[in-house]
Amino acid sequence: MNASETNEEAMMEKFGLQKRVSQLDEQGYFVGPVMADLSPLDKPGHYLIPGGAIDCAPPDSMERGRLYRPAEGGGWTSVEDLRQRTLYSVTDGQPYHLGAEINGQRYEGIGPFPEWLTLQARPNEWNVWSGSAWIADESLLAADMTRQRVDERAGKLAYASQQILLLQDAQSLNIATPEELDLLQRWRRYRVELSRIDPADPTAGWPAQPG
Repeated sequence: MNASETNEEAMMEKFGLQKRVSQLDEQGYFVGPVMADLSPLDKPGHYLIPGGAIDCAPPDSMERGRLYRPAEGGGWTSVEDLRQRTLYSVTDGQPYHLGAEINGQRYEGIGPFPEWLTLQARPNEWNVWSGSAWIADESLLAADMTRQRVDERAGKLAYASQQILLLQDAQSLNIATPEELDLLQRWRRYRVELSRIDPADPTAGWPAQPG
């Protein structure tokens, strides 16, 4: 064995044929470890670093939900990664689409999220953002309940009008029975009573529907 071969073996034994380095993405965040091969042509200890990788050992440990990138003084630093989480606008509670512009501002899901977003889903339409949580707004709650009662009353009135129309047909054709004529009057009274209900008054009960 000549001296050149002896030196090559010694170099391989000292440095190893491969070493683990760190692959980064286009934004400079750690993707995973890759292997760099010992260069056969350069000076001892020089490795062929794959494209997009850096000559730095991967992080010793990684926390779920964080991205890692090389720190200026060596080692690694990390930021929060929320790209797989659902964020909501604190204005209306709607899900936020990463990168969308709201009032001239955008958020890409990396790093601390801005104060106009939250990870808390809005429980319902009458909750407003307090700065740290969704809280019930009594005026919005009352308005929502009124809308529901308006819709409910409209449905009841429509059904009553349908029943009255059928009974009036029988009456106009002189084929209504005494029971049907009595029921017609009760449906008419019921419709009038319904029309007098104030939907904004949650204590106002609905009149009994004719049987």
